[in-house]
Amino acid sequence: MYLGYGQKLFGTRMYRDLASFHEGWSKNLFLLMGRKWGRAIAAISTSMLLAWIPLIALIRGVHALVAGDQSLPVWGPATLIGSYFLMIIFQITLRTIGNAYPAFSFLAPFGSMMTSWLVLRSAWLTTFKKGVSWKGRTYVD
Repeated sequence: MYLGYGQKLFGTRMYRDLASFHEGWSKNLFLLMGRKWGRAIAAISTSMLLAWIPLIALIRGVHALVAGDQSLPVWGPATLIGSYFLMIIFQITLRTIGNAYPAFSFLAPFGSMMTSWLVLRSAWLTTFKKGVSWKGRTYVD
């Protein structure tokens, strides 16, 4: 038996369009979290905080520079703006390692919103609708 790194050997596309992506991940995400609402809320919170706090910091930092806001220390705007660029560098690094389109790193906050929506939808369908649909079939727990 041989175990080797096969990332460059073949590729696959799980979903061909946004609708099938939406349906497929709605089926899987809550199940991957062990059907635990606490895990779903923690995942949503973490995703939103890590993506949006740097973006809000960027906006605050640019506003402070443009408006000449004196309520921040001299290095305040640079620190706020820098936190956003650290997030971008982190996203570029992760995407480069995983061959996942590093040029789209600046869209991380919107990806966070999509992921959070899918986790919430998956949890809702699994818990209250008692099933999810996928490829024309309904899977009931």
